Amino acid sequence: MHSIDVPAVLNKLISSEKRGDGKPRQNPRVLTGGVTATVEITLSERLVIEESNECKALGRFVLRRGGDTIAVGLIDKVLT
Repeated sequence: MHSIDVPAVLNKLISSEKRGDGKPRQNPRVLTGGVTATVEITLSERLVIEESNECKALGRFVLRRGGDTIAVGLIDKVLT
């Protein structure tokens, strides 16, 4: 497994959904533990990434802050 440390900015919270709830909330203000969310992230440099349905290995990411993992996810869509 390969990894790279690249600064990123969370631009927009698009939607969130509690596990088992099935009701998505549009434009949530915050994300709490145990939710699934769709977010927009901007990276500080260009990387080779793919949508998770195209390539599983290049379609996954981990967000870390201060050495702690705060989120893991799959890439749904790559915006250029």
